[in-house]
Amino acid sequence: MPFNPNFLVVILLVSSVVGAQQRETLPSEPSHMDRLRNHTQVFQVQSRATQEADALSLKAQCMQVTGLEPFCGCLQAKLPASFTFDNYVVVLSKSKQDNRYNRMDKHAQQVYDAIPLVRDSCAATLSTKPKS
Repeated sequence: MPFNPNFLVVILLVSSVVGAQQRETLPSEPSHMDRLRNHTQVFQVQSRATQEADALSLKAQCMQVTGLEPFCGCLQAKLPASFTFDNYVVVLSKSKQDNRYNRMDKHAQQVYDAIPLVRDSCAATLSTKPKS
């Protein structure tokens, strides 16, 4: 069977017409900036949700350990939103050396140094509350 060049031309024409029709019916692809913006918004929402869950879990974990709602509420209000009850316990139960204090940046050191003060302040609220 000899090769017919007209057959090749017909196949190329048909494929280009089908390809053009398919391109017209496909939805337009979002631009790179739109995709990046969407990913950034999703990350920000997830980050806020995670911080809120951490703050709630700090109080919930504290309540499980101490059962002292005023104290736990005070901790939740005064500690950074990203701080967990586990972080709180580690800071108070280990030495600065064990917690690698010297490797922390200045902001982290300031937060670290404030934890005992927050604890004392929150504990003081318990002694000033009238007992029922």
